[in-house]
Order: sequence, then structure tokens, then C-alpha cells
Amino acid sequence: MAIRIHEDAKTAHYSQKDEAQADSEGVVNTMRAGIDPEGLPSFFQKLLDKRAQEPTALESFFSTHPTDQSRVTATRQQISELGTSLPKDLVSDSPDFHAIQALVKAIPPPPKTAPANQ
Repeated sequence: MAIRIHEDAKTAHYSQKDEAQADSEGVVNTMRAGIDPEGLPSFFQKLLDKRAQEPTALESFFSTHPTDQSRVTATRQQISELGTSLPKDLVSDSPDFHAIQALVKAIPPPPKTAPANQ
């Protein structure tokens, strides 16, 4: 049992390290694509806010992608450190984005399932 707990803790730590590295790469790659990287910490914050409103709705996502305030803070810090090296013409909104957003909003919610014990 102790070995399993140690392995779970080791895996969780590795996962958090990987998430931090992925977030950092996300900031850089988003910026290189000409998109304002502020969308990343904004997305993380929206996930946290949604989780606070509906704790169980996003649990499967959070079980594999641990999101906490540190991810918001770390990505905003990295963006801040880029400062004047950020291109001035980064896109934060576009007609294409709104078209995709409308398509996603039009997806019907999944059907509700009855609890297994009924």
C-alpha cells in the first residue's frame, strides 16, 4: 500500500511538472502563432470558476489535468516577463473564432443518465 501511495505521489508530481512545461510551451507557441497568449491563463481561470460553481461537472478533466491557481499565476507571470518582446499585432479575437465558438455552443448537451443504483 505504501509503495502504491509513493508511486501515485511520484506520478502526480511528474504530471504537474509536465503540465507546467506544457503551459510554458503553450504560451510561447501561441505567441509564435500570432495569438495573444493571455487566452491561456484566462481559460484556466474559467475552468477554476466553473469547477467552483459545479464541482462535479469537470472532475474527469481535473483528474487528468490538475488545474489550480498556480497555473493561472505561472502563465500570467511568463507573459508578463515577455513584456516588450511580445509582438504588438497579436490576435485576441477574430471572426473565425466566433464562428467556431458558435458551432461549439450549438452542440446539444449530453443526455442525462440515471444513477447506477436506481
